Amino acid sequence: MAKQSQVKIVSPALPLLVGLTAGVLAALVVDVQLAAKDMSVATAWSQLVGGEPVRFASASALWAIAGIAFVAGAITAALLGKYPPPWRDQRVLRWIVGVLILFGLAHVAHGVSTPHGIEPGSAALAEISAIAVAAIMALFGAFFARPR
Repeated sequence: MAKQSQVKIVSPALPLLVGLTAGVLAALVVDVQLAAKDMSVATAWSQLVGGEPVRFASASALWAIAGIAFVAGAITAALLGKYPPPWRDQRVLRWIVGVLILFGLAHVAHGVSTPHGIEPGSAALAEISAIAVAAIMALFGAFFARPR
């Protein structure tokens, strides 16, 4: 009797969702690294609302966050299309990569605080809006790079 392949049908939304997740995680890392260098979205927002001239470094933070989310989402969706599931053989590797991502995010976020002179509420609102833009850009990147 011939051995039947056990290929399961994968949802076409899987590359989109994984690309979205990877893009948002990459955007969070870039956001925290830029905030450590005083180039946060909250600083640009407060400069814009306060009537001050917006510094180029502060204004480019949102572009950097959106750009890295787009690229990370596209790369992840393209790789997921190239190596389709099931990944049962790489279960240990998936756990190792997941733990490394978790520890990497914890290491990056350690020691970063709210920008000076900005209220925590407005800083949180600015960061939430930046992550929402990053999620949309990661979804676009995953959409354009997904396998068809």
